[in-house]
Amino acid sequence: MNCTLVDESGRLWIGTLAGLCQYDKETDSFKRIVLDVPNHNVMGIVEDHGALWLSTERGIVKYEPKQLQRFTLHDGLVSEQFQPNSAMKASDGRIFFGSTSGFNAFYPYQIKANNVVPPVYITSLEIMNQRELTAEGLPVDLSLAHELTLGYSEAQMFTLSFASLSYCSPKKNQYAYMLEGFDRDWNYVGNQTRATYTNIPAGTYTFRVKATNNDGIWSTQEATLRIIVQPPFWWSWYAKLFYVLLIGVLIWYYVHLRLKRAEHQHQLAIERLNAEKEKEVREARLNFFTMIAHEIRTPVSLIIGPLEKIMKRGNPSDDLKVIDRNAHRLLELVNQLLDFRKVEQQSLSLHFAPQNVRELIESVSTRFAPTFEQSGKQFTVDYPDAHFTAIIDREAITKVVSNLLTNANKYTKDIVNLRCLVEPDGEHFRIEVADNGVGIREEDRQRIFEPFFQAQDNKPGTGIGLNIVKNIINLHHGTITVTSEVGKGSTFTVLLPVSQQDKLDVVKESSSEEAKPNVINADMIKGNDITTEQSDNYLTSITSDNRPTMLIVDDSEDMVEFLSGNFREKYNVITASDGIETLDLLS
Repeated sequence: MNCTLVDESGRLWIGTLAGLCQYDKETDSFKRIVLDVPNHNVMGIVEDHGALWLSTERGIVKYEPKQLQRFTLHDGLVSEQFQPNSAMKASDGRIFFGSTSGFNAFYPYQIKANNVVPPVYITSLEIMNQRELTAEGLPVDLSLAHELTLGYSEAQMFTLSFASLSYCSPKKNQYAYMLEGFDRDWNYVGNQTRATYTNIPAGTYTFRVKATNNDGIWSTQEATLRIIVQPPFWWSWYAKLFYVLLIGVLIWYYVHLRLKRAEHQHQLAIERLNAEKEKEVREARLNFFTMIAHEIRTPVSLIIGPLEKIMKRGNPSDDLKVIDRNAHRLLELVNQLLDFRKVEQQSLSLHFAPQNVRELIESVSTRFAPTFEQSGKQFTVDYPDAHFTAIIDREAITKVVSNLLTNANKYTKDIVNLRCLVEPDGEHFRIEVADNGVGIREEDRQRIFEPFFQAQDNKPGTGIGLNIVKNIINLHHGTITVTSEVGKGSTFTVLLPVSQQDKLDVVKESSSEEAKPNVINADMIKGNDITTEQSDNYLTSITSDNRPTMLIVDDSEDMVEFLSGNFREKYNVITASDGIETLDLLS
């Protein structure tokens, strides 16, 4: 407790370090009086006409129940820090307060409250701490302005200055401001006269500022300024229009892309259905022609067999030779169609065994030599070493070479060359068939091995021979290539491995099977898989007399009769028309 006072009404007032207190006799308790002052340490109390004059460590305070005034150095005090109990009221009504720097004396009736409400003005603008100037180089005057437009970059940091026109004690003027639309409440900043804002979003705001006079009377009229912060260029109206158009274009493109993709998928589905339909039609045709080929092969074989017997009896006429040649050609086409069917069904099986390649090439070239000679064409052959052996399917490679020579004979002008060479690595050998014919165009060479493909200027043919060749070479783990120049000829090159490591077991099995007797099937003869001279390899061990017995199975009575007549002199012939009857005979 620093001081006490009993006023004219008999009320007891006490000044403490924590503020002003009043004693209440009725409740026998003290009530604290809340004072809105910087320091609550009351050093002295003097009463005058119902008003209490209080000295504190931060000036003098005049307290009335409905009014509070504070006086500081700006009001003429020698010091704001006063001594405890250093206060008195003289007989003439003058009040004295003792401070650390002397004492202050005044007549209370001469101290009048300033009730004049001060006007407030917004005075200037700074952007990025740079004062905005007019064309004349003077600071921008915002005192009469009602609207301010700032660019997006300017709104990143700007400062507004303001002032209250109360000049009694300007240092005691108090200020409060807010940016409506950005601030949630008033900012009370004491006697600070500047407001700084940073990173204000684009939009429209209202800056409001109010102030007090030296006695704390707040102005009733606020200073306001409408502030428009423009959006960045990427968010301006024309940018938004561009975005809308861009979104529209993207939506259109997306819909167009989806429709195009749906159309593409629909087209693919149609193409797939067409391909499946074409495959079904092709499969049906192949099935039909395969059935016809099977049916044709039997009568063709029955034509060739008797024809060969007739030709062996004497000098055959030219007509018989033509019949024989075309009958063999027809049989070759039938067999080629059946081979293609096996390729399509992936049921073409090869029988690998060590073969003398020179003998194979010689047998093929010997068969083709008369054909070339009759048409006046030059046919040359380059053979490999006489003892060169490779693991291959003899019949399949014979078909490969035969097909290539047939094509060469068809398209050459006058020269055909067949070469068989061993590669320097000793692990591969090469078969080449070259001609000096019309040649093959570049675009046709890409598709020449496709089934049924007919190149430009093709002569009549099935279009399946080269496809069969390609598949046989693939089953041998080899390659076939073609080099050609239009008007100068073509060269087909087949590269094959000498050894088939993954086929060794097959070779052994086939070798062991060849040693066993077998039942001869008429289809073997019809397909040229066996001749009458080779039939001894397929005899059964069934015997009824001193002659070996042969079992012939075929569903054609003519074929059975023909074969029986050919073999009856040397063999005891037994016939069967189907598999069930065959099993009954063998059981």
